Amino acid sequence: MIAIGWIAFCGYTWSWGPFHRLHDVKTAGHPGNAAKCAPEAQAKLPDSALTGKRIVCLGSSVTYGALAMGVSFADYLGIRDGCEIVKEAVSGTTLVDNGPDSYISRMKRMSVEGPIDLFLCQLSTNDASQAKPLGTVTDSRDIAAFDTGTVAGAIE
Repeated sequence: MIAIGWIAFCGYTWSWGPFHRLHDVKTAGHPGNAAKCAPEAQAKLPDSALTGKRIVCLGSSVTYGALAMGVSFADYLGIRDGCEIVKEAVSGTTLVDNGPDSYISRMKRMSVEGPIDLFLCQLSTNDASQAKPLGTVTDSRDIAAFDTGTVAGAIE
């Protein structure tokens, strides 16, 4: 019974499982989610060097916009700078290559059609909060030598 209570508490608190639809309801009242803060309400940058560019954004909940009802810096960038944004975001993802949602796993299976002008990788604190091993940077330039089971190896 305690386990069920804990799962329900966590689900409600962090909007997991059947509670995931509560997330937008709980975050809608945040000041940054007001209509005046929406990307569409911001002034466009007419002379942006990014206008017409295609940018792929790989990241975690920050790139997704977890506390902003799915709107993030990537969406602002696209609208303000007049560029095409491809968002590849997974909340809770890690650099450490330990499953299908890691940065490395997602990069390996990304299939973005057409040219890419800029690749933006938003690193997160998920590795630290999930106590992933830090590791060390190698002297090698051989990708096979990188220990992607550690943060440093995954960054290499």
